[in-house]
Amino acid sequence: MKRLVVGLFFTSLAMAGFSQSAEEFYNRGVEKFDAKNYTDAEQDFTSALSLAPEYAFAYFKRGHARLLLGKWEEATDDLDEAIRYYPDEEYLYHLRGFAHLQRNFHESAKKDFTRSIELGTTRPETYLNRGLCRFMLRDFEGSIEDMTKAIELRPEYSGAYLQRGISHAALKHNNEADSDFTKAIALTGYKDAEAYYQRGLLAKKAGRIGDAKNDLKRAADLGHLKAANAYEALDSLE
Repeated sequence: MKRLVVGLFFTSLAMAGFSQSAEEFYNRGVEKFDAKNYTDAEQDFTSALSLAPEYAFAYFKRGHARLLLGKWEEATDDLDEAIRYYPDEEYLYHLRGFAHLQRNFHESAKKDFTRSIELGTTRPETYLNRGLCRFMLRDFEGSIEDMTKAIELRPEYSGAYLQRGISHAALKHNNEADSDFTKAIALTGYKDAEAYYQRGLLAKKAGRIGDAKNDLKRAADLGHLKAANAYEALDSLE
């Protein structure tokens, strides 16, 4: 966010062109945003924009608040505006990519995450999210590549191990998948229900029914509904 931070300094200097009330609404919105009161923050940023329609930072912050409120389409619109003012700020593309991802616009999301990466991000979440897009677009090798980069940037990133394992499983790289699921389980303190579930499915396909039942039971105990159903189905065969 270096460029945006610098931009904020110059934006503040330029506030003579805006209403003082707009700045007050914006600052109040930032305080509410930082306090995780995203609904009221959104309202204050909207008030700021009604008084100063070209207040770029208000678009950014309102878009971010709307993202956290699950308002994907509205967040996208705000981030479009913010990018119009700050076309080289990688974090804006990361946020807009996440909004696209939540709407299952996988190609658009991938493009935004790629742009964020091109602009120099070292954020492991960006690589993980692009990897998710690639997985959904059936580019399993590309997904593995992105998850590996995310792990390089954050070696304890359990979610990246989990998703890389799923991509390996899709390519029938069973040993690599099993290793990644095991690592994800260990990193979460043996509480990753999805990793147990995926490893259980892998064991079932390999005919290791005892191992499959153990993992599916553990996932079910952690609240994984599909694992509970799969365990019951296996148990009923004995």
